[in-house]
Amino acid sequence: DRSSDTIPNTSAESPGSAAKFNRFYLDGIPAIQIKRSLLGSSIQSPDLMTQEQLPTERDFDPFVGDLDGQHAWRTFGGLTLEQARMKFLENPLFYQEDFMFMGGKAFAYYFPVIEQYLKSTPEGTNDECHEAWILSHGIKVHFDGVDLPHVRHLIARVLTLADFVHCNIDRFGYDEQERKRVADGWTDLVRHVKSIDACA
Repeated sequence: DRSSDTIPNTSAESPGSAAKFNRFYLDGIPAIQIKRSLLGSSIQSPDLMTQEQLPTERDFDPFVGDLDGQHAWRTFGGLTLEQARMKFLENPLFYQEDFMFMGGKAFAYYFPVIEQYLKSTPEGTNDECHEAWILSHGIKVHFDGVDLPHVRHLIARVLTLADFVHCNIDRFGYDEQERKRVADGWTDLVRHVKSIDACA
């Protein structure tokens, strides 16, 4: 149902994607966001990761044993930014979910993959279900709970990326309805991130 704004609509080209999302959305709120919020500030803020330090398995799966964190680890674990970028380009519609479920520290490291992918989306692509919508949700869940200390330094870059998406919305969706859905997702992300920035 393309009219839904709470459950992502994934393509048949991505085996298991729709089922995975349906399992992890509760009343329109990603279950991973609920879990991280409930844990509060039990994980202390780390030093910012340098380019030379690759995220560890614990950075991907801070809850130890989380199936989705482990999936993200198997996808991107041990990869440099360039290697991760090339891996993501193999199947963006499938691998986009890993950015939502990896831990905040790993997400902060691999955020440039999202930046570069969206900024390099050519005009006229017009995918039926563009990754930009789910990526906005994938970014948002990290700006809460235990992940927030790991990603707070990305606020300015997230806002800049959101501005790019809004200014180039014709690239992100095959029709007006899909482009509006993408735009609304990024508007919601901006609202959320700015509320955090205002409280800093």
